Amino acid sequence: MRGLFSYKGKRIQLYYRYLNGWYTFFFSIPTLSLAAWLWWKNWTNIVSVIDGNQKALAKIIMLGILVSGLLFLTIAVSLFAMKRSKENGGYFSRLQRCQWLLKYLIENNLVDIKKVKTETGSKELIQLPKVYYKKKNSLDCFTFELGGKNHKEFLMMGSVLEELFLGDLVEIDRKPMLVTYKLLLDTIERRLSIREVKAENGSIEIMKGVFWEYDKLPNLLISGGIGGGKTFFIYTLIKVFMEIGTVKIADPKKSDLGVLADLPAFKGHVVMEKEEIFRLLEDSFEMMIKRYKYMREHKNYTMGKNYAFYDMPPYVVIIDEWAAFFSTLDYKETDRVLKVLMPLILQGRQAGVYMIIALQRPDAQSLPNGIRDNLLAKVSLGRLSELGYKMSFGDENKNKSFVNKSGVGRGYLDIGKGIPQELYSPFVPNDFDFLTEFAKFDHMIELDFEPARITVEDQKLMDDMYSADDERQLRKMVSEEYQRKRQEKLNKAGDITIE
Repeated sequence: MRGLFSYKGKRIQLYYRYLNGWYTFFFSIPTLSLAAWLWWKNWTNIVSVIDGNQKALAKIIMLGILVSGLLFLTIAVSLFAMKRSKENGGYFSRLQRCQWLLKYLIENNLVDIKKVKTETGSKELIQLPKVYYKKKNSLDCFTFELGGKNHKEFLMMGSVLEELFLGDLVEIDRKPMLVTYKLLLDTIERRLSIREVKAENGSIEIMKGVFWEYDKLPNLLISGGIGGGKTFFIYTLIKVFMEIGTVKIADPKKSDLGVLADLPAFKGHVVMEKEEIFRLLEDSFEMMIKRYKYMREHKNYTMGKNYAFYDMPPYVVIIDEWAAFFSTLDYKETDRVLKVLMPLILQGRQAGVYMIIALQRPDAQSLPNGIRDNLLAKVSLGRLSELGYKMSFGDENKNKSFVNKSGVGRGYLDIGKGIPQELYSPFVPNDFDFLTEFAKFDHMIELDFEPARITVEDQKLMDDMYSADDERQLRKMVSEEYQRKRQEKLNKAGDITIE
């Protein structure tokens, strides 16, 4: 019964077109009442002027100027208040959205027009379909009743609403005879400062009301061109995770992240050479096994509980410029990397081992689909081409209206709902310096697993978690035929650019 009578929102009505004028008149009622009272008080003078008495004319002119000025001021204040309400997401911003949608429905003939006979002939009456609007938490929800002549059009309104309101469709809710589109609008107003971003209870609030729940949706893919804000976003994640756990970094280009190597907390945690990156991945794989072993042998071992239950810090591996690293690998080196990378991505979540991979373009040559599909959270930053967005978020979002707006740190984010939404990465003020902030840490938060020894049984347990399908996918990735095709496509990659 609850679902049957759930509140759908206010139904959009035809008279919404005129509400701005009616509200202006309503706000002017006190002034109009004062004006009426002033005219009534001076009615004798008005009559005498009409009868030709010029002595009272000056008073009447002054009264007219005063009343006109008060009325003009009231209307100006009313319009200004409505404008500010629209800018600040108040009532009139919600009314404006209803008016825009109403205009779209009428101009695109998504209404019923009936002719009604009158005494002088006939006139047309517009009947609106049942469309509802409500604001729920941070989402704007538009509900359309299905089954009418506009049934197909209403099932495809998601992209239309995104384009009308320059927002992001984050969820589509279907019920019998109803479809509800939930949009995230005014995204830039939800931007957080770098000082506000924290990791708590297995999640990070990236924007106000927008959380990456890394414990549930592990591993992150970051894509974006030069100057889009990718490096600062990675720095933000490093800051957040090193406050609660261990961060390992690989920077094969020896650039932005490599400068951290000399800071006290990052000693031994930043690698740049190819062999060092191999060992980092292999050591991380070994660490994952040790963490599983620690949990199984814990005195409070409980089946199904993750690392946080055992007070273990998360262990995060960040690899920047992955494509630059992966494109240099030969057949044997690719085999060596993928044999540990795939299990890390597929099995690391419960042990608190997470992979963050950053690159400019996540194509199949540098990031095989078996890896890309299991990086469950995805972020793009900066201006990407249509192909770039497709590579980042998959074919299932090919009808998504991606808009390239200007601004560093602006992009898109998919936090597991399958629908990318607009992202403004945490704002870094001019007085904030990452290197100064990182220098405040003298060590990482780590558990000492050195005494732990991996037995044959431990390795077998991990192998059992790795399915036959995973193994077939891995063999495909490292096959000579795959490597040959990958190299051919890499040679042609110069024709594909990111804007």
